[in-house]
Amino acid sequence: MIPQRLIDSFVPAAVTAGGDPARLIRYRGFVAATLAMLAANLAIVAIAVVQAGGGPCMEAAHWGANAVMLMAALAATRLTGRVRPINLAAHLLSTLFLGSMLYFNGGLASEYLLPIAVAVGVSGSYGRSSTVAMTTASYLVMFAVLYGLHLAGRVAGDVPVAEVHVRFALTAVSLLLLLSGSLIAERARLGKSRLLRDALEQAEERRARAEEALAELARTREQVLAQERMASLGSMVAGITHDVSTPLGLVMTGAGELAAQTDAVRRGIAEGRLKKSELEAYLQQVQDLAAAIGFNGERAAGLIDSFKAVSVDQASSGRRSFGLADYIDDVVTSLAPTLKRHGHAVRVDCPAGIVVDGYPGCFAQVLTNLVMNSVVHAYPDGRAGTLSITVERMGEGAVRLTYADDGRGIPRELWGRVFDPFFTTRRGSGGSGVGLHMVHRIVTEAMGGTVELGEAAGGGARFTLAFPLSAPARDAAPAVLLAG
Repeated sequence: MIPQRLIDSFVPAAVTAGGDPARLIRYRGFVAATLAMLAANLAIVAIAVVQAGGGPCMEAAHWGANAVMLMAALAATRLTGRVRPINLAAHLLSTLFLGSMLYFNGGLASEYLLPIAVAVGVSGSYGRSSTVAMTTASYLVMFAVLYGLHLAGRVAGDVPVAEVHVRFALTAVSLLLLLSGSLIAERARLGKSRLLRDALEQAEERRARAEEALAELARTREQVLAQERMASLGSMVAGITHDVSTPLGLVMTGAGELAAQTDAVRRGIAEGRLKKSELEAYLQQVQDLAAAIGFNGERAAGLIDSFKAVSVDQASSGRRSFGLADYIDDVVTSLAPTLKRHGHAVRVDCPAGIVVDGYPGCFAQVLTNLVMNSVVHAYPDGRAGTLSITVERMGEGAVRLTYADDGRGIPRELWGRVFDPFFTTRRGSGGSGVGLHMVHRIVTEAMGGTVELGEAAGGGARFTLAFPLSAPARDAAPAVLLAG
C-alpha cells in the first residue's frame, strides 16, 4: 500500500486545491501506478546487482534506466501539471527499455518476463481510453517483435520453441484482456465523473434557486414591514382626524353663534332699541363663547402637535435629542383615539429630565407596536384594559422601560417565537406577525438595547426594554428599520 501522503507529494498543488474530484482521482491513479512500477524496477535492480556480485550488470542497467525514466515522469507531472501526455510518453519509452532488456536476456524465454508482465498490468490499468489502447498496443508490438526474433534465431534462450509459442499466446491474451478491462474501467470512471459533474451542477442550481428564494423572501419581508408602518400611520391619521374634528366643530359652532349674536346687537344699536340688559347678556355670551373657542382650539392644536411630532418622526429617521417623558405623552396622545374607542386606559410613570439622543421615530414605532399588540391580542373578549409604561434609570447612561398590560397574556410555549418575523396567532384575523419582530429589531439594532418578554402581574404580557440614552453611531440613519 503506497502512503497517500507520498502520492499527493507528486500531485500538482493546483490539482489538489482545484476542487475537481474526478481530476484529482486521475492524477493520484497515475502517480500510484508509476510509483508501483518504480518500486518494482528498483527491486529488480537490487536483485540483479546482487546476482552479478556487485559488478557491471546489463539487466541492472536496463532496469535502472527505466527507473530514471519513471522518476522523470513523476517530476515532470509535478512541475508541469500535465499527466496524460507524460503518462503516454513514459510507457512508450518503457516499452523500448523493456524490449531491449528482454532482447539481451532471452526474449520471451527470459526469466524477467513475469515481472515485466506485472509492470505492464500495473501501468496499463491507468489512463484514458486512447492512452490505454496505445500503451497496450505498443507492448503487444514489442512482444510480437521479440516473438519473431526468437523464432528467427536472433534471440538466445534455453526454452523450447513450443513453450515460447505458449508464452507469447498467454502474453498476447493477457494484454488483450488488460486492454478490454482497462477500457471498461475507464468507461466506468467516465460515468462516475459525469454523475459527479451532474450532481455538482444540480447542487449549484439548487443553491442558486435557494438564494433567489431567500432574496425574494427578504424583499417580501421589507414590503410587509413597510406596509405595516404605513398602516400604523394610516390608523393614527384616521383616529386623530376623528378626535380633532370634535373640538374644531365646537370652535366653528361657537364662532357662528358669536357672529349671529353680534349681528343682533348691531341691529339693535342701529334701531335704537338695544337695552342695557341685552348688552350685558351679549357681553357675557361673548365671554363664554370666547372661552369655549379658545379651549377647543387649544385642544385641537395640542392633538395636531402631538400627531405631527410622532408622525413626522415615524415617516423619517432623523437623529435628535428628545425628552423621554414628553415624547411618551405625545405617542400616547396620538394613540388616544384608538385607545378611547376600545375603552383602554394608559398609565405613564416616567421621571422628568431624561433626555435621549437617538431616533425618536424608532422609539415611537416601538411604543406604537407594543400598544397595538395589546389592543389586537390582549383583550379578545372586548373588555377594557389598563396599559402601563414605567421608566427607570439604570445608572447614568441607560434606562429601563417596562411596558405591560392586564390582558390574557402570551402562552409560555410561544415566548421563543413571538419575535420571529411573520409569526402571529391571528393569521386570518388581521394579524401580520411583524409588529413584535419590528420591536425586537429596532430595539437591538437602532437603539442598541435589549428586549425581553415576561409575565405581568395578573397574567398579562410584560415587555422590558433596556437601552442606552445615546443610541449607537451609525453610518446612515436607520430608515431600513422603519421601512423594513
